[in-house]
Amino acid sequence: MTVTFVTRGGSSSMTAQSTAIRRRTTAIVAVLILALVAILESNVAHAATPVSLTLSTSAESVTFSRPLTVTGVARTGSAPLVNAEVKIVGQNVNGVWRILSTTRTDPSGAYTATFAPVEQYRVKAEIAATSTTASAASTSRMITVQPGVYNAVPAQNSYAVVNLSKHVTGSLHGGLAGKRVKLEHLVGGAWTTVAQSYAASDGSFSMSFTPTRTGSTRLRIYIPAGQGLLGKAGPNTVLTTLGSTAELAGRGPTCYGVMSTLTPNCVNPELGGVILPTTVAEELRLVTGGSYGPDCWQSNPTDNVRMCSYGSTRSDATRIAFVGDSHAAGYMAGLRPRLTAENWRVDTYFGVSCRWLDFPDGHGCKPRAVAIESALLHGGYDAIVATGLREPSADPTSAEAVSQQYVRAWSRAAAAGIPVIAIGDFPYLPQAAVDCVTRSRGMAAAGCTAARSEVLAGIDPMYSAARQTPGASFIDLNRYYCGPDTCPLVTGGIVVFRDRHHITGTFSETMGAHVAYRIKKQLQELGIR
Repeated sequence: MTVTFVTRGGSSSMTAQSTAIRRRTTAIVAVLILALVAILESNVAHAATPVSLTLSTSAESVTFSRPLTVTGVARTGSAPLVNAEVKIVGQNVNGVWRILSTTRTDPSGAYTATFAPVEQYRVKAEIAATSTTASAASTSRMITVQPGVYNAVPAQNSYAVVNLSKHVTGSLHGGLAGKRVKLEHLVGGAWTTVAQSYAASDGSFSMSFTPTRTGSTRLRIYIPAGQGLLGKAGPNTVLTTLGSTAELAGRGPTCYGVMSTLTPNCVNPELGGVILPTTVAEELRLVTGGSYGPDCWQSNPTDNVRMCSYGSTRSDATRIAFVGDSHAAGYMAGLRPRLTAENWRVDTYFGVSCRWLDFPDGHGCKPRAVAIESALLHGGYDAIVATGLREPSADPTSAEAVSQQYVRAWSRAAAAGIPVIAIGDFPYLPQAAVDCVTRSRGMAAAGCTAARSEVLAGIDPMYSAARQTPGASFIDLNRYYCGPDTCPLVTGGIVVFRDRHHITGTFSETMGAHVAYRIKKQLQELGIR
């Protein structure tokens, strides 16, 4: 017998129950799968091979931004860990870790990495975990960093002059722009600051100070610690401070003053950091070397000049009259110390404006010129040395007219048996050349020059006069002022001109030996001892 049950709506209820069962089953399976994966990963992790990692550095202290090399070896047991990525990381003074370099191990497990530290780091090597090896880290090493000081001037031994500026220059790495730089000197066993500056955008720095006492002292450049860098002391400089520029000239250092112009590429590290006497315009104009004292210089254009005597007092001294304007007087700072050794007795006749020329009657300069000529012709002189202002803007006609005035005056001396030795005038500068020197700061003025063709463009009437006057001779000193194309305005640490057309007394001190030599040579050619 067959019994059949019929339930209204039963098919729909069964479908809902089936769906719920499937969902629960799926969830359970997913949980089981995740648990299985975790178990497997745990087993793998427990099975990862440990790694040993070493690190060594090429130095423990380096200069800012200079390369540092780190090396090491990675091993798994006794086997090398090949082609593993190694990160070199560093912790700075603020506790921040940074990746400094990344490299890979070679077939022997060794690695090498190079980077340029810019601050202090505690450095270590790291290898991340893989599916087969565990993570590893080396022991750390402290690396200190110091700024480097480059192209420092002055050098190990250097000169200075009391109460005149001494300049100190150099550079740091360009990445240290704004870094403080100190100049220190050693006093009583302690270093004290005498000047300070800050590195410019290119890392360069410049400082100046003025020594106030003579003698020797030690200087150094010092970069204070900070910004993750240790302090850095540069090498010591032994600074010898002398009492005057004349004393420095007397020591005869190589390449000093005019010798630098005469010897191309001449550099004396002992003169580094000096631009003497000054580049301050108001002070520079006054550096005459004592050549314009009121007793020996006539500042009134027409009044008679005052005669002054210098040099040997021996009865057999060579008697020389030196006549001219302010350009002639400018040479005396260098000549005075040499006159006695040469056995020369030099009488000077110096005054502004009116010179020893032949003037027509009624001319304002006539009385002075006549008085000078009378003293020259009756003073018992063996020779007359003359120099004066060139005609910087003169046309040939007017320049030749001045030459003829010289010829007529000099011819009367020649007729009296007194030869004339004319010294050609020095360059006449444009104002821009003077400004280059006086507006520069630090050692920048050392690069100031003027074009030879421009500063010697004028006409020197003495040259033509010497050629036309019997017994007269001409000394050309242009080689002491100019090279083939340019004329340095600062040479061998000395400012040449104190204005557009007057040399500094300091430069004259270095010119004296050369001017004396050229005069002596002319005297010998004239048969005068």
